[in-house]
Amino acid sequence: MKYYDFSTGMEQEQVFFDSRQEKNVYRTPGFSCAAYLDLYDGNSCLWHWHDEMEAGYVTEGELTVFVNDLQYTLRPGDGIFVNAGVLHSYSGIEGRQTAFANLVFLPSLVYGSKESIFWTDYVQPLTGSFRLSHVVFTEHIAWQAGALGSVRKAFQLFRPMEAGNEFAVRTYLSELILAVCRNCPLQRQEQGQNVTQIRRMQNMLVFMESHYMEPIRLQHIADSAGISCRECLRIFHDVARTSPKRYLNTLRLQKAKQLLAETTVPVSQICVCCGFADQSYFTKMFRQQFGMPPGAFRQQEQG
Repeated sequence: MKYYDFSTGMEQEQVFFDSRQEKNVYRTPGFSCAAYLDLYDGNSCLWHWHDEMEAGYVTEGELTVFVNDLQYTLRPGDGIFVNAGVLHSYSGIEGRQTAFANLVFLPSLVYGSKESIFWTDYVQPLTGSFRLSHVVFTEHIAWQAGALGSVRKAFQLFRPMEAGNEFAVRTYLSELILAVCRNCPLQRQEQGQNVTQIRRMQNMLVFMESHYMEPIRLQHIADSAGISCRECLRIFHDVARTSPKRYLNTLRLQKAKQLLAETTVPVSQICVCCGFADQSYFTKMFRQQFGMPPGAFRQQEQG
């Protein structure tokens, strides 16, 4: 998955560090908000979570959104708000380009100080509510259309980001948070959510991210969450809609793809350091995932 970073004006690959917790680097010191236009063509943004809140909308195509153990399809004009620290993933549709404009921002951008009423009465109850993990927006509901409008206006201010736009971005994001707080009960019970299951899933994702370069068995993944192999399989099926083995292969292939695009490390070495014991199997899986063998992909990316 590629994204266009409006703070730098460059197309980039999404980058994660150390775990499935995403780290965002802000190009403007002291302004903890970033704007991206994510482009999908049948590919996915792997499961992750971050300290920031996220709000975005689809401008083209269809986007499948997974939040905790729930799933939605967003079409042009639809949007979503994802609370801080919430497990989520995105996936495009094969053979069709999808564009997703989104903002990630630290809640402190809105509340400022924890001595403020903005924190005590609005942001703290929101970030502290596991049950309000996200809100899906549609233009057919008045308050949601207004929230979407705030996100769009904030996003457009990054194209380009001019001096003083930071004030307006903060205002629009404050409008978004206020709309969510006013219209969504913070302790609502969302069908399908299971706090224990989600926490175990996060533990397993962190383990796989930290050890993907090593031989990993199902028992190792299950042990990282303190559960049985059977329960591990069930959680991956219920939350990620896949198996641990398929997810691990996808993670390893994404790591290999990044190394092929950004380094000159030999393919054979990338194969090993990404956890594949057999290069022919790695080549086969890479071709299935990305439509071409590793060498051809590197030539395409690096010219």
